[in-house]
Amino acid sequence: MRQVENQGVFPMPFLTAQVTVPLSDTQKETLKAAFGEAISVIPGKNESQLMVSIAGGQDLWLDSKKLDRGAYVGIVLLGHRWKATAP
Repeated sequence: MRQVENQGVFPMPFLTAQVTVPLSDTQKETLKAAFGEAISVIPGKNESQLMVSIAGGQDLWLDSKKLDRGAYVGIVLLGHRWKATAP
C-alpha cells in the first residue's frame, strides 16, 4: 500500500453556488458571508481564504425536470499537492 504525505501546500477552498432565482448583490454578499462562516469548521480556514462564485437566475434540472426553485452548491480544494511514497 502506498502512503501519501502532505507537501505543505495548504489548499484553498473554492465554493460555487448556482440558484434558479435571481439574486441581488446584497443577497449574494449575505450568502458569501454565510459560506465564509461555515468554512471555518475546517481548521485554519476562514472567509479570507475562501474563493466564492455565486450565480443567480441559473437553469437547473433534476430527474430530467427543470427546477422552478433550486440550488446547487459545490466545493473543491485548490492548490493541494501530495506526494505518493513507496510502501
